[in-house]
Amino acid sequence: MNKIVVALLQISACGTDLVSNQAKGEAYCRQASAMGADIALFPKLWSVGYSPCPSDPVLRQGWLDLARDRDSDFVEHYCNFARELKMAIALTYLER
Repeated sequence: MNKIVVALLQISACGTDLVSNQAKGEAYCRQASAMGADIALFPKLWSVGYSPCPSDPVLRQGWLDLARDRDSDFVEHYCNFARELKMAIALTYLER
């Protein structure tokens, strides 16, 4: 019987910094792969560090501007990265 190794990436994000979150997430996925993981699961809303939607309209717009769609560079990076590592990656992000 085959087993599946799942890496639960319980890591804190770098706030709403997409570039830093991408780099940190990549490092942890590499580590999970090296430890034999078949799947890496990110924490909720990894792209924005699970920051809540602000009630102030101006701040809310800035938060919404961080939303990404499935074709975004952020998501595409992880799709390609999963292929490179030969590992599934369950990415979470603020979706547009």
